[in-house]
Amino acid sequence: MDGLREIAEFQGPGAVSMSLHTDLTSAKDTIAKIRQLETNFGVHTALAHDASWLKQGTDQVLMSLLDSKMRVAAKEKIPFDEIP
Repeated sequence: MDGLREIAEFQGPGAVSMSLHTDLTSAKDTIAKIRQLETNFGVHTALAHDASWLKQGTDQVLMSLLDSKMRVAAKEKIPFDEIP
């Protein structure tokens, strides 16, 4: 997301270049837009598959976005891998 590395591509069947993104051009464009939001507007991006912030519970901004049920789960269940 920080632009220091390219999106991973690999050789698929028939020596075709492939990526985990269905539309590589759109993925690059979306990442560039997210980077602009972070740089120009102070937006914090939390990727859905990265739950470390939730387990740590230290990011008050992100924690404030949770509803009451998820706030309880974040404190009592998720740190122990007891996902509700």
